[in-house]
Amino acid sequence: MRERVGTCMGCGSEVYCLGGFLNGISKEGKLFCFECSEAADLIESNEKRMQNQHIESSRKYLQTNSEN
Repeated sequence: MRERVGTCMGCGSEVYCLGGFLNGISKEGKLFCFECSEAADLIESNEKRMQNQHIESSRKYLQTNSEN
């Protein structure tokens, strides 16, 4: 059985329920196909990594300047 569930928020493709299984991901009330969901996860992961790097460099900068 194939039933249309909605439209992917990323690319606009149709997302279906196939045999009782969602052929996509629901995140925070938004529906994504698997491909867009994986891309969103990578972007989120990279943003968090960059934010952590920025925080670490700011700490090092503050430590270096507080010693002078």
